[in-house]
Amino acid sequence: MSNLSNYAETQWLNYLFGQTAIPNFGTYYVGLLTNGSFVDGNTPTENVGNGYARIAVTNDKTTGFNAAVGDTVTNKNNIAFAAATGAWTDVSFAALFDALTTGNLICWAALQSSPVAVASGTQLTINAGDLSFKLD
Repeated sequence: MSNLSNYAETQWLNYLFGQTAIPNFGTYYVGLLTNGSFVDGNTPTENVGNGYARIAVTNDKTTGFNAAVGDTVTNKNNIAFAAATGAWTDVSFAALFDALTTGNLICWAALQSSPVAVASGTQLTINAGDLSFKLD
């Protein structure tokens, strides 16, 4: 996967080669990242402050994600963040984490319209089908 984190790659390899059971991600937490410099191994910069918080998405076929089509999975429903209480730093990527705060980055994807400016009082929504994760 071109957008799978090093953490997730290690987990997957350990599962494939009998070292561990695959983790059960019953809930993912969608976060917003402000830049792509982490792609080269740096720590991602997540948006902070002004009413921003990750959004919990149940990881199931009913509410979370559509079945894969070819090598791509998309979100089944809209993912709506709370209205900003002040301007957010422009965001360019959405990411899945395994915890509401801190935790491990699982994977990321560029937003379809990027970068996105979120002004005070506005709400960023990722529409159903607009967040896609692809295996290469």
